[in-house]
Order: sequence, then structure tokens, then C-alpha cells
Amino acid sequence: MAHAHARDLEDHNPDSGTDGDGRRCTLHSWSAASGATPVCYTADHARAQLMWSKPREITRGAYGGQGFEIAARYSEGIDADIAFDLWRGSAAHNAVILEQGRWAGTGWRAMGVALDGRYAVVWFGKVPDPAR
Repeated sequence: MAHAHARDLEDHNPDSGTDGDGRRCTLHSWSAASGATPVCYTADHARAQLMWSKPREITRGAYGGQGFEIAARYSEGIDADIAFDLWRGSAAHNAVILEQGRWAGTGWRAMGVALDGRYAVVWFGKVPDPAR
């Protein structure tokens, strides 16, 4: 999941557009070129379900749970240290990583990490990944 999304972000920039109401697409957006259902994910989280269901869609049901993502972009090219510093500096992203606030007790059972060019993506799941 993380690799597929980081590649889509780097190659197709789905985060650079807007939705039909003129709201900016965020890093959780997917392009039509990704092979997945395209989505312009906006900051109001109105399309959260379309992002959470991506692991089932991308794996054609092999992964049975929902996925939750944190993502980062750094215009000069990203590495693990930069991405981690960005996420740690964001209360919302840090809460996902540390299972705090609304994420307390989540018990992440699956995780995927990818870096591609300017993008870093981490996917978390509550269900173990059968592909390990």
C-alpha cells in the first residue's frame, strides 16, 4: 500500500488538484493512473472511507481491513529522517504513530512504509497482513 501510494503521488501528483467544489486535494488523494479508484481527498476528511478502503481495493480483498495513512512531502526530496521529523512535529500524525488521542488502544497489527522522491507514506492497519 505504502509503495503504491508513494509512487502514485510522485508520478501523478493527485495532491495537486481540486475537487468539484474547488477544495484542494491532499496527500491522501489517488490518481486514475494508479489503477485504483481515483479520489480527491480533502482536508475536511469528507472522503475518509475512500482512503480507508484502499488496502482492500488494491489487494483485491486479500487484506481484509481498513488502512489509515500518514503522508509527507518535502520539495527537495524526502528521506526517513525528514519524514519522521515532519510527522513527529505534527500532533495529529504523531498521535497515529504513538496510538494517542482518538487512536489510543488501536493496536496496529500491520504497517507499510515507503519513500519515493518527494513523498513518504506510512499505512497502518488493525488487521494483520496475510502477506506479512
